Amino acid sequence: CVPGKQAVAADIGYVHVAILTEAGSVWTCHTGFDGYAGGLQQKEWPNHSYELGRPTEDFRQAFLPAQVPGLPEKDPVLALATGRCHTLLVTESGKVYSFGCNILGREGHGKDGPGVVKGLLEVEHAVGVAAGEHFSLVVTATGKVFGWGDSGSGQMGAKIPRTDRPVRVELPLPGKTGVDDSVHAVKVVAGYQHAAAAIVIKK
Repeated sequence: CVPGKQAVAADIGYVHVAILTEAGSVWTCHTGFDGYAGGLQQKEWPNHSYELGRPTEDFRQAFLPAQVPGLPEKDPVLALATGRCHTLLVTESGKVYSFGCNILGREGHGKDGPGVVKGLLEVEHAVGVAAGEHFSLVVTATGKVFGWGDSGSGQMGAKIPRTDRPVRVELPLPGKTGVDDSVHAVKVVAGYQHAAAAIVIKK
């Protein structure tokens, strides 16, 4: 639970939980699991990959929900998604923030806390996010989909290699190739190494 706060959404990654409150703040805690059903021989310390987006000094601080610092108070978070050990946030102004391990899509390191994903997303208004094991997806108000991270299994489209910066994801209709502006994405979801988009065909 989040003391004194009304939770409106939550997502569970491999090793952590992210909770969104009615006020637009984000709280995180560790699950106590390693994401491999206890099968890792080399155990990792909770928050080893900075997946909580906040510093922790001991197990108790990791396992108890606490607010993620560094997010703008006047730009509340509207949606979130968790991957294996990273988290994506979308704010009211359409910005995307990330924190955690490896694939952040931005400058800096996960230990720096939340940071804005830039590049191609700087001129877009994000409305939704999805996070897979080691990849991230964003859907914009104009129906575009952007992604970054690992695409070895085609989770961001067969033609996209692994990338550390957001790139446009093609959503072609059957029999077509390339970007098709008649395809308007309204939602994206992600699994372990796969993804899907709900689309509307604009005529």
